Amino acid sequence: MASPPASRCDGAPAEQTLLSDEILEDIFLLLESGYDLARASATCRAFRRVATGRRFLRRFLSLHPPPIVGFIDFQFGGRLLTLTPAEPPHRSAPAARAVAQAGDFTFSFLPGASEHHPNKRWLPCDARDGRFLLSRGGNDATTFLELVVCDPLYRRYVQIPPIPRDLVPRMPSCGELKSEPFLAPAEEVESDEDSQHFRVIYNWLSDYKLVSFVFSAATGKWRCATIFSFLPARLIRQPKKFKRYYACNCFIWVRMGEGYMLMLNPREMKFSLVELRHRTDLPRDQVVAIIDHAAEDRLGFATIVYPGQALYSRCRLDLYSRTCQNNGVTEVEWQRDNSIPLPEPDYCYGIIGAAEGYLLLKGYLSALTQKQCEVQVQHLTVDLKTLLVEKLCTLNSYTSSDVHPYASFPPPLSLPRL
Repeated sequence: MASPPASRCDGAPAEQTLLSDEILEDIFLLLESGYDLARASATCRAFRRVATGRRFLRRFLSLHPPPIVGFIDFQFGGRLLTLTPAEPPHRSAPAARAVAQAGDFTFSFLPGASEHHPNKRWLPCDARDGRFLLSRGGNDATTFLELVVCDPLYRRYVQIPPIPRDLVPRMPSCGELKSEPFLAPAEEVESDEDSQHFRVIYNWLSDYKLVSFVFSAATGKWRCATIFSFLPARLIRQPKKFKRYYACNCFIWVRMGEGYMLMLNPREMKFSLVELRHRTDLPRDQVVAIIDHAAEDRLGFATIVYPGQALYSRCRLDLYSRTCQNNGVTEVEWQRDNSIPLPEPDYCYGIIGAAEGYLLLKGYLSALTQKQCEVQVQHLTVDLKTLLVEKLCTLNSYTSSDVHPYASFPPPLSLPRL
């Protein structure tokens, strides 16, 4: 039997031990993060060839999530839509710089991207697994949005066909209807062709009913997946004001002050209502984010605790969890797991994004200390696995409270997603 091909760094002495590609792959899989893989791949051409192979990258990415490299402001107003990258000394700064240079995060490659009419501008809706979902149009509440899914790193896109009218059930005539398109999580893939498959979920809801459609890139078709009614119990009274999160392999909509959260299992496309059960030591209007917990069978939430009016006091990030199994919450009370002091005294922080295994926080000087000084808005990342808090960047202007963390390896360590 022929021996497997061997790899040796170019220019290395002849007596160096030769390693097969399979052994190098196994060694690279033991690296702790993508940062280490990027450094290893820069060592020599042989390492780079193995580290950038499609088969190996699929294995590596299944074990090591990509680093957060910045964020996209989903309510950018009249500003230029682009990626706000991580800055030194954040550990993702080198990767962020490479990603920003390689990709087109103004989305100028999309059809009609040069249009300046408000109805013709592509607006970001969601980002997941290296893909972005953007929409435009839809001023009329009875009109579905025009959608496109794209990969800004490789400047590829897929226009999503409109939802056929024969799939649309009758909706209540009272109240304005809300459109909420978003990307379903990627499933495990077996081949390069499968990795290009994705699903788009489109929720169309009133105060009384929710209709959910699903588009599959594998079939190129929409289907009406499920219809969920908030009647007769009306346990949720303002569903259009709920904010969406993804945790415990489910989409979760929550609004503090409401007694229940809405959960969607994206594999089965089944909705359910779960009692939220607020902690008695938190205000009912406290802003929280639903997050994944380090333990797979627990659902977590994060909240910012403000210290009061004293100078030189710090905000802290409190993390809670309770058991979540079979798409339902089985533990009654939320348990506080961690309390993390946030940097920079006299800064007021808020949670503005939660995705890709990270929390994104925004902080600005409190009114007591800001006075007439220039606006300095700090953005922090919190790695939900390691609980590492890092300063992502500092801006001289305010961002919205609806931004999306973007995580990616720079090419060639990232595979095309379309």
